[in-house]
Amino acid sequence: MNPVATLVVAASRMLGSAPARVWDALRRELPGEETHAEEGAVLRFRHTGTRGWLPFGAVDGEYRLEPSPSGTRLTYTLRAAGIPERMQGVLRRRLEGYVDASLSARSLSLSAASRGRA
Repeated sequence: MNPVATLVVAASRMLGSAPARVWDALRRELPGEETHAEEGAVLRFRHTGTRGWLPFGAVDGEYRLEPSPSGTRLTYTLRAAGIPERMQGVLRRRLEGYVDASLSARSLSLSAASRGRA
């Protein structure tokens, strides 16, 4: 039997929007089925957007919001269980790219929405 592991990838980004606004956007555009929420702080979900580009099933995600004077720090974490040891390197890079791209897209969409309302 091949050894397996759980990959955990996380990244953070500072967003110039208020926590309530970020929270509302996350709830509207959640890439999966919600499994746990702590209003305005933590949102956990079973990721459903990975089918077809990741060769394994269960990926759990978590958004964590931390208010700050200049906006909101958003941390996005993905956990993928049961990854064969021989695939861990390439899949870690793929997950890191996905997390970074997701945070960039979230930042741009909130920024564009702010400009549109100004």
